[in-house]
Amino acid sequence: MMWKAATATHPQAWETEMRNIKEVNLEAFKYLIKIPPRYWSRSRFTTNAKCDTLVNNMSEAFNSVMLHTRSKPIITMLEDIRLYLMNRWATNRTKIASLSGVICPKIKSRLNKESRLTKFWIPR
Repeated sequence: MMWKAATATHPQAWETEMRNIKEVNLEAFKYLIKIPPRYWSRSRFTTNAKCDTLVNNMSEAFNSVMLHTRSKPIITMLEDIRLYLMNRWATNRTKIASLSGVICPKIKSRLNKESRLTKFWIPR
């Protein structure tokens, strides 16, 4: 039950889970309520990034593509990186040229999925 409260993404869901904990175990509820939820519940976490994980993920992805290139002499390595980037840009340019509409396909499909799910929303 504590994990449900910790992973709740909205304050209302967190409050519901805390009420459930209170019904089952008052001592556990008292213990958890003493700790500010901003320290342990996703519903109260800030949306600001605290680390450079995205940058690190991009570096890791790039390094995995360049694995065979890293052992080459510097000029050859730089030429391989240049060729990789030029090919990637050309591929992306071809893909985007065939795009119809103003929204990318993956984003459009996600938007459609999310809009279908809104029929279950209850305004409060």
